[in-house]
Amino acid sequence: MVGNISNNTQTDVLRCFLVLEKGYSRQQISKELELGEGTVKSILNTLKQKNLITSSTHGHIYTGKGAGHMARIREIIELPRKLRLDLFPGKQGCAVLLKSRKEGKVSIDHRDLAIKNGADAALILVYGERLQMTGCDVPPPEELTGMYEYRRNNILIVCFSKTYRWAENSALATASHLSDTAIMF
Repeated sequence: MVGNISNNTQTDVLRCFLVLEKGYSRQQISKELELGEGTVKSILNTLKQKNLITSSTHGHIYTGKGAGHMARIREIIELPRKLRLDLFPGKQGCAVLLKSRKEGKVSIDHRDLAIKNGADAALILVYGERLQMTGCDVPPPEELTGMYEYRRNNILIVCFSKTYRWAENSALATASHLSDTAIMF
């Protein structure tokens, strides 16, 4: 309906773009992203208008421009992964590994940024010689140490929320903020 307020965030658009790689139908995308079908349709139209995807009877696929953008995203981050930690019972977790980042120190402010973007809790970890939580000397949960193949200066962003949507949104928003290259549209 004309004049309706958008029911999605810029991060939801990114999440939809990333999930298209799985070849899902609109219904499957809606379920995966925890968004209504109308919202997903609106996001898909936005991606089409930006010439990042095209639609057919078999679903949605990346255009050349979209495939190039996806390749750049994969150079910057490892795609989001679902996880559960006993540390946050009843919360959905999402981890994103940032491989390419801005210069500067990672601080507690970045954890606060994740909270502002919808997380109920967040951990920001930096890999030096080992994975280490920012702002404290407590070792990270064991589940996180073998989750990715870490390299020096990688940042692991782990966010928790009541819903996976907000955990993933906050992890991607934080990764985008810390990245030296834009991943949002």
